[in-house]
Amino acid sequence: MYQKTHMGNMCRKGLSMIETSNNYNRLKNFIVFEPLSLRLKETDIFLRGDEVIKMVWNINNTIGNKDDLKSRIMKNKLSKFEKMFSLLKSNENLVMTKFFDNIWRRYSFVSNLGESFLEIPCFYKIYPEYGSQEQDIIAQRINFDEDMDLTEENNTEETETVSEEESKEVAEDQEKS
Repeated sequence: MYQKTHMGNMCRKGLSMIETSNNYNRLKNFIVFEPLSLRLKETDIFLRGDEVIKMVWNINNTIGNKDDLKSRIMKNKLSKFEKMFSLLKSNENLVMTKFFDNIWRRYSFVSNLGESFLEIPCFYKIYPEYGSQEQDIIAQRINFDEDMDLTEENNTEETETVSEEESKEVAEDQEKS
């Protein structure tokens, strides 16, 4: 029933490497509403639209009538989401993100866009079948150097575009004079 992991901890057989590592409890996902959901990368999205609502209802049904503190906290959170869903004109741009580690730089970006939803231990209790599909539910960590390269490229392109526009305006002004 139990096996020793590479870190020396005892855990149940079948648990993934993410579950046995120290950052297991730091992984959280978010529900993001329109128009902010448009700012997310497609690779960071787990579910979209009606699938998000179905998952929230399924979790609510799974919790059922449990009366412990964690269940009541989750029920309150789910109730809040259901009220927010009722205010939506369309579910099209409703998004549930993949799980982010709270020490990643992107975590703070996503947490400002959406509402915190589940921690990964709770998700695995309700959906154990996703335990073997970590690449589908956990966002990929982006290398800091790659982020910086992308930012520099974007800034360069914007600067070049502005410079071209300014030069055209200056040339037109000179022709008029």
